[in-house]
Amino acid sequence: MQSQHSSFFKDKDRDLNVKGAYLHLLADAAVSLGVVISGMLIFFFRLYWLDLVMSLVIVLAIFYSTWTLFRDSLYLTLDGVPKSINIKDVLSEIREVKDVIDVHHLHIWAISTSQNAMTAHVVISPNICMEEQNQIKYKIRHRLEHVNIEHTTLEFETEDENCADANSNYGII
Repeated sequence: MQSQHSSFFKDKDRDLNVKGAYLHLLADAAVSLGVVISGMLIFFFRLYWLDLVMSLVIVLAIFYSTWTLFRDSLYLTLDGVPKSINIKDVLSEIREVKDVIDVHHLHIWAISTSQNAMTAHVVISPNICMEEQNQIKYKIRHRLEHVNIEHTTLEFETEDENCADANSNYGII
């Protein structure tokens, strides 16, 4: 039981769903404590105005605790590059593979709250056979797992091929 609790608390920083559940539990505990304390103060000291103040404090606490959850879920919905991904590191990992010349049309997004995906056009040396291409794909995918990208779709090109928008790079350096 202890390991499940410690896993739950660790996962709140990596998984948006667990973070939402954690914040919900935390807000419930804080609201319950606030209601009990304010109820006792109102009952014993007739501080009726405390009901309004405690209600506003609870609203602000819930808003503050859920704002980051809302922002992160909106970012996930809009397919933004996850915060944990450094694009320069991704490019470096790909470019370090033997026979890779360059990378463009790179797109990275989260496919869930704990998994990331990437598509890219990879320029490779000319005259590479299919078996060597498969080895390059394997090496790239393996390297990308170390930078938190689990699902990769790669399209190979050679320098003499003319990719339709190879010069645009979508803002990638």
